[in-house]
Amino acid sequence: MNERLSVMLNGPILKMVCNLSFPNFIGVASMTLVIFADAFFIGQLGVVSLASLALVFPFTSLMQMMSAGAIGEATTSSISRSLGNGFNSNAETAAWHAIVLGIIISLIFTVLFGFFPKYIFNFMSDKSEVLNGAVGYAHIAFGGQFSYG
Repeated sequence: MNERLSVMLNGPILKMVCNLSFPNFIGVASMTLVIFADAFFIGQLGVVSLASLALVFPFTSLMQMMSAGAIGEATTSSISRSLGNGFNSNAETAAWHAIVLGIIISLIFTVLFGFFPKYIFNFMSDKSEVLNGAVGYAHIAFGGQFSYG
């Protein structure tokens, strides 16, 4: 048994959990800081801009949690189990499936919020100023800064 595995299995539990969870902590903390910075700078533009952000925020959070949480962690788990059991071809297949799934889901978000944001956000607000701001923000967040009309 190598030294790192021995430390992991026989070392202090709290220290090991902290060492293993630190990269995830950095990732979640950076995403949280981006959300706060986004809200702060948009809040400087006024109440209407902040309300527009509030319409788009649940969908951007859903997209991030699906990629980082649900699909990302399931992919990591599947690849880790395959590599741990010595099935390198299964790990490679799982990675390719994750890439294809990521492309499909990103296309779904891009089409929904690139072509139909007015219809989606209209269910959440009837104020034209807020709706127009949300549509513009959705085009940036989901479409890479291009507008569909």
